[in-house]
Amino acid sequence: MNYKEIVTDYKKNSKLKFCFHSDKTLCSSKIKNAHSIQKEKILSQITSTINKNQVLYSFDSVKSDANFQTMDLVPIGKKKASIFNGFCDYHDSKLFSPIENEDIVFTEEQNFLITYRSFAHSFHQISEIYNYYLSDAEFIKEFPPDYLEAHTRYTEWAIVKLSKYKMILDNLMESQNYSSINYHYRVVEPFVPIAASSILRTKYTYKNKYIYDGENYANIILNVIPDGKRTVILISQFKKDELGKVFFDEFKELSNEQFTHAISSLILFCTENTFFSPKLWDKFSTTDKQRLLEEKNFCTHYGGRLNRFFKSNYDIFKYQ
Repeated sequence: MNYKEIVTDYKKNSKLKFCFHSDKTLCSSKIKNAHSIQKEKILSQITSTINKNQVLYSFDSVKSDANFQTMDLVPIGKKKASIFNGFCDYHDSKLFSPIENEDIVFTEEQNFLITYRSFAHSFHQISEIYNYYLSDAEFIKEFPPDYLEAHTRYTEWAIVKLSKYKMILDNLMESQNYSSINYHYRVVEPFVPIAASSILRTKYTYKNKYIYDGENYANIILNVIPDGKRTVILISQFKKDELGKVFFDEFKELSNEQFTHAISSLILFCTENTFFSPKLWDKFSTTDKQRLLEEKNFCTHYGGRLNRFFKSNYDIFKYQ
């Protein structure tokens, strides 16, 4: 199967629809096509017009060759970007009103809701991967049995680990006490047209401190939020996550130049659900575009073998 066929096979056989919120008594029957990144408030700021359509780019929307190497980016429409079936109509509308309908001033509640929705999206994504491994999809049939079993077990393990943090979020949501999460944000000015919402999975900090104990990863949540004349980078860390604390404490002390370079490197290395404007992409030369895609290919295929923090040759946030 070629890359396009595999993507189609995955979408057909992985899809799950469920509300992430713990209180199912209030759920409406309809599970929404929810945006994990706000469509009008955030994504609208980073779209560009291509062939009369409002589109953006993502390193997950690509053209690939027969060896599954990314060759080029494929524009994605704003309506489809960041969509997932992770909340019912009631909870999607009710819960996120303080960030959908109010200015983002990074109150404790707003920080929590931004973090909560990012975590929900990542949890939903890995649940769909697990569902795909259990399916009778055509591409799954090509997997050697031991390979499939190993990947299925790993994904199940990851869901169990994330479920512990989901319980923390559920309790915080119920009590409306958001003190169990640390937040740190930096403001990039002028505005850079990038948006991201993802859990970061890396074994090393920017300064190469090892943060994987063989059983647990750090669970740092990244949000990149374009906001008018500025772009805000928000990282969130569960206070009970000791490995995450090592990451978080170091990142708080990084200079602004180190910080944006680190986040730019992580966007290439281990984030999903990241989008940027075609206008930003066009600021790179043809050679630099190719080198960025080569870096992304390296991270995708060989990043797990690195015994250090992956550092890109580029800081995307400098291309304003």
